[in-house]
Amino acid sequence: MTSSLIIALVIFLACAGSFAAVLHHDKRTLWTGALAVLTVVSLGVLLLVSAMIIFNVTGADHKVLLGILVAIALLILIATLLFMVTVVVMFLAEGIRILTKEGWQVRNMLSLATGLLLVGYLVVWPFIGRLARQSFTTYLYEYVSLVALYLLFLVSMYALTAILNLYNPGKHQLDYLVVLGAGLIGERVSPVLAARIDRAIGLLAHHPHAKLVMSGGQGPDEVIPEAVAMKNYAVAHGVPAERIILEDQSKTTYENIKFSYWLMKSGAQVALVTNSFHVYRALLIAKRQGFKCIGYGAKTRWYFTLNAFVREFAAYLKITYRMQLTVAAGLAALVIFDALLQ
Repeated sequence: MTSSLIIALVIFLACAGSFAAVLHHDKRTLWTGALAVLTVVSLGVLLLVSAMIIFNVTGADHKVLLGILVAIALLILIATLLFMVTVVVMFLAEGIRILTKEGWQVRNMLSLATGLLLVGYLVVWPFIGRLARQSFTTYLYEYVSLVALYLLFLVSMYALTAILNLYNPGKHQLDYLVVLGAGLIGERVSPVLAARIDRAIGLLAHHPHAKLVMSGGQGPDEVIPEAVAMKNYAVAHGVPAERIILEDQSKTTYENIKFSYWLMKSGAQVALVTNSFHVYRALLIAKRQGFKCIGYGAKTRWYFTLNAFVREFAAYLKITYRMQLTVAAGLAALVIFDALLQ
């Protein structure tokens, strides 16, 4: 039993140490979320082994320990079921809400579509599995199920990593705060863009030597560059014009980051400011360009955040499509190998 405790302790320390190292070095990786989960799970195993040793040493009734373990297992099961139901209801309810508030455009249907897909996977898909009796359909069902499980795991790690990247504990002596552009309403910033600028202005108060980089070019349906409208908004809210740098040529998030870095001093400490749902993908884009930075998120309406999160995850899949195709091919090979063994 002592050896089990040592093994559990070593595993926990390895997971916790790896998690701390990733947070310190660069948390813009899905390993951040995965190691966070592994650390919590390994801690649970360590506590369980410790409890079993204590019960053995004290000679306590093992029925009590068994009862505690069963109660914990039931609580975990109930919590998992409640979480699944809550997620499904949340996507369905907020999906309907964004459609009623923002209009019935295709881009506003992502939350509702996700909720319906989750209902289909949890309720309808197991029933379809019972009908897959022929060899080909059985293996096709197995492959689709594996892909669905992988996507559920991936989106969970993506969400957890995205949340962890919103928090930046400790002191950061920032030189630049890059505000990523969004749409305009005439010559005025949209509410979404205003929230980003407000967040940056709040951060500016804690970094007296930092400058704002307003990043956004002029779209085909815009009368002025986004960066100009963003500067006007910031100046109207008390930011001195000399603390603002304009980057008014970019058209995408990739260009926002790339062109903004061209305007900065080498080795500067940088933070990207955008809406919370957009922070992690922006950080990933910066990482792929070789830029080191942190991110801060602006508040967004919840129903809009859910819909946008689905869009951001889809964009993440597009960015990492080579890796996703490799995993899909690996899962196909696994199913084929299983078929050959039959």
